[in-house]
Amino acid sequence: MSFTRKPHRQNSDTRAVSSTSTMIFTAPSTGAKVKMTERASPGGGDLLINISCDQRTADDVADAVGNARGREIYDDNPSAFELKALEQLKDASPALVRAINLAFSRNPAAIRVTGLPSRQPPPATPLDGVAAQDELQLPLRLLAGAARAASLVGFAYASENGGRIVRAVCPVQTEAETVSSHGAVDLGFHADNADLPVPDAFDLHPGDTKPMNAWQGFVTITPRARVPMRFMVLADAIAWMRMRRWDEHIDRLMQPEFNAAKPASHGIDAVLSNLPVLVPTRSGAMASRYHAVNITGMNRDATLALAAFGAAIEMCKAELLVPGRAGDLLFYQNPRCLHRRQAFKPAYDGQDRFYLRVYFDDVARVESAAAGRHRRVYL
Repeated sequence: MSFTRKPHRQNSDTRAVSSTSTMIFTAPSTGAKVKMTERASPGGGDLLINISCDQRTADDVADAVGNARGREIYDDNPSAFELKALEQLKDASPALVRAINLAFSRNPAAIRVTGLPSRQPPPATPLDGVAAQDELQLPLRLLAGAARAASLVGFAYASENGGRIVRAVCPVQTEAETVSSHGAVDLGFHADNADLPVPDAFDLHPGDTKPMNAWQGFVTITPRARVPMRFMVLADAIAWMRMRRWDEHIDRLMQPEFNAAKPASHGIDAVLSNLPVLVPTRSGAMASRYHAVNITGMNRDATLALAAFGAAIEMCKAELLVPGRAGDLLFYQNPRCLHRRQAFKPAYDGQDRFYLRVYFDDVARVESAAAGRHRRVYL
């Protein structure tokens, strides 16, 4: 299952990054196939990649990864868990690992991997919002192994999720009204950890040494079609604004004239001021710390620019829906994408929507800057 574009009138006034192209990776010994498809985002501003596995590949992965012995906890020894998961993935399907390596090297906004095996029956959605990692070995190994193939490693922030790397994205009844991955209220378009410095960018940030996570990785455990994952590429919204000559708003969003509240999931009531929303990166692209709830303007012009950006996000019609299937992986660059979840009514019966999320970044940056357990926790 690939990215699904939200139905709307065709947007013809933005430039396409590239045409759709497909590559097939075949295992010589078994004939198992992995297909990698590249295409432009809906507004043409960035690149999206979908990797799909055939049934033979899924069977090979299930045998090598799903049936592997041991019930390691990712958080207990992250590096060992990731390296072992990568080796299992290589043994199962070198073609899949090659496709993943090539996909990340293309520097896309997002990568989706579909057709992978999943645990059956699926584990119950945790009512307390804590992932039982010993029961989630297969999906965690797939997520960690795929990321490590691209030299990305998982990490955590000490103030969020109890300092654990693995986050259960699911509704928790006691947190229903929070603007977080455990809530049930509308979680508008945003980048995670918007109060932190944007990595690899010329960010006018006043100080914190902990960077915003460069990548987010998800593995689907229990999808619910009525509450799909939703995201969009930042470049599509900016391209739409430029086509309408809203450059003065873009320029204002690049000024340090905005407040950023600490995300609710961190449990800290703090606001950082004098931050820009849009930040140029060292590669020449634009990054963002936009958050529909947690970012506010410090003056009239900043407030107007923020409202214009919010309107552009809705009006550019570039939202992508990811309905999901158990076992699917999704990786996207946090500063280059925006994601959201609409309000919904959970049943709190152990069968609500359930994903596992891990923050990822380059291994060298994490191990040089993080501390805490196994140097994977930003204090």
